[in-house]
Amino acid sequence: MIKEENKKSTSGTVAIFGGSGFVGSALINLLLLKNYRVKIISRHSKRSITGASPGVEWIRLKSFDITLIKNALTDVDVAINTIGILHEDKKNSFKTIHVDLVEKICQSVDDLKIRKFIHLSALKASAAHAPSDYLKSKGLAEDKIKQMLGKRSTYCIVQPSLIFGDGAQSFNMFQYLVSYFPIIPLAKASAMFAPVHVNDVAQSVYQCLKSNDYDNQVIQVYGSEKFNLKQILKLIAMAKNKKRVIIGLPDFLGVMQASFLEFIVPGKLMTRDNFKSLSIPSIGEENILESMNIKPIKFSNWLNLHYNQYKDKISHYRDII
Repeated sequence: MIKEENKKSTSGTVAIFGGSGFVGSALINLLLLKNYRVKIISRHSKRSITGASPGVEWIRLKSFDITLIKNALTDVDVAINTIGILHEDKKNSFKTIHVDLVEKICQSVDDLKIRKFIHLSALKASAAHAPSDYLKSKGLAEDKIKQMLGKRSTYCIVQPSLIFGDGAQSFNMFQYLVSYFPIIPLAKASAMFAPVHVNDVAQSVYQCLKSNDYDNQVIQVYGSEKFNLKQILKLIAMAKNKKRVIIGLPDFLGVMQASFLEFIVPGKLMTRDNFKSLSIPSIGEENILESMNIKPIKFSNWLNLHYNQYKDKISHYRDII
């Protein structure tokens, strides 16, 4: 059982699948501050984690074999999955990473009688209604969790909007576009987001870990500001003191752009499946952060601090667009 945080002994052991990634790293730092032991379960070689301590154990999985997963989860109180991909490739499909892996983790959690499983999903994930393979696979994973857990082992599914912060993959892509292209033709420029900071996501996962109030629930996590994609790029351009012309493309040209970026440009800045995901607003109906007493970090304020190059531009941003 997980013990009270104010005791000198450790609070318990938490395993994080994808602990070397963007959200996983933020979560590790938080859990170490809260006196938890952490098992980082990753396919990658050991790397430096900010705030690492003797309370961290790195377990490298050569494959997602269920026997290896069970061995990695030995003597764990809570398991957390932060693994996800935005683009498929020859080695990693949405089914393999988002569905099959989650099914194996759930089976292991149930067999080992681990107290709780927390899964990082995505807003608007739905196996039946999502417009993209990415969101459908996230929805299928949620269905697997609900089918396999909820009795002996509880679960909590966290659905964030666009996550921002230092090192965010999507934010790095936006910075790249703004930095190198004076004129930016933009597919799905009106796609809506409520950006949420990675630390707020980590805090919400921690609340799910320590409290039973969110057991066997799906919770939505998003920021207090809402922007479309064009506005986000404008904000970044202003923060970087770059004058950029951003042109929203009609959908028939947007599909062509997505195809070009998927097949021609190295790195897959965008795919046709990403294009489909952008057709539905990444904004929730009930933000759990308020009930958790978490005040969301505003994207506009974070940009101001991140670049520290301008003072009042963001404050009157809405007056000039």
